[in-house]
Amino acid sequence: MLITVACNPYCGPCAKAHIQLDDFLQRFAGKVTVQVRLLCDAENKTDRRTIAVKAILQKTATTTNNIELQQMLLDWFECMDFKKWNTIWQPDNNINVNERLKEHSKWIENSNIQFTPAFFINGHKLPSRYNLKDLAILLPQLSEILTNEPVK
Repeated sequence: MLITVACNPYCGPCAKAHIQLDDFLQRFAGKVTVQVRLLCDAENKTDRRTIAVKAILQKTATTTNNIELQQMLLDWFECMDFKKWNTIWQPDNNINVNERLKEHSKWIENSNIQFTPAFFINGHKLPSRYNLKDLAILLPQLSEILTNEPVK
């Protein structure tokens, strides 16, 4: 099952969501994959969100495994401070991620994201009446239905 989360890199509720999503990845290892889409304006290079997303994408390009990627994102959402995060993770500024920035920006626009975090399950937007706590309860049943395999 693919959970896609649309996040603003400076969003407190998004930071809390990442902690819960990491828990899902551990509890449902092999059954759940998380994809992150970050809110940015690819045309506005001075926007602080875009600056942060660019650095995160640059670091993602050199990340060697999912554990490192998870930690990098957790560190971002723990401090949401570009200078502090940048000293720890030191993204390669020579890596061109302009196309990836455009992809994130376009996805956010095409998905009509009005608030963050916003969640999608296998490409379908999670209705606003549900949240991640509800999803934690539903995941075992959803996983079984979607994969025809019981979750242990």
